Amino acid sequence: MARYRELANDHRRQIINLKRQNISNARIAIQLNCSVRTIQRVWSWYRYTGSSDKIHVPGRQRKTTSREDRRLFLMSRLSRFSNVRQLTERWNAFTNANVSVRTTRRCLHAQKIYSRVSRQKPLISVHNRMIWPAQSPDANIIENIWNMSKVVANDRSTSKQSLINSEFRAWANISPERMTAVIKSRGYSTKY
Repeated sequence: MARYRELANDHRRQIINLKRQNISNARIAIQLNCSVRTIQRVWSWYRYTGSSDKIHVPGRQRKTTSREDRRLFLMSRLSRFSNVRQLTERWNAFTNANVSVRTTRRCLHAQKIYSRVSRQKPLISVHNRMIWPAQSPDANIIENIWNMSKVVANDRSTSKQSLINSEFRAWANISPERMTAVIKSRGYSTKY
């Protein structure tokens, strides 16, 4: 939908008077320096309402067309992690219009798209960080447990319950001194 400039009421009355004199649309367009489509639109409006005057619509004219709004919707779907300011910059480059961030947000809300703030903070905070390093070979006790359980499992358990019992024995073989040393060194190397 292309934008057009609004005609003054005097200009509209002139078009209606020339149309009543059976002058063609092309000649009127040349004489008044406007497009043929404008002549057709004004004449159609006159036949529909009986008045050449344009009805005053309160409020400001839209800065964007519905086509440009659809383009914004597509841009927001293609770049989900862009914030509203980034979308506005790209939309201004596309439309050659100077729309504000608020206008962009309003158009997105009309299309049921909310919360265009990209995440800029780290996902790990101080509260959910481990006390000692996760890569420490001494703090990774499960590796040592698996090694011990392989030794214990060499007794060839014949049932599920005997296998579970041998695993419990492997866990019980971890010395409290070793656990205390790992905690005391905060996960770094120990003498074990």
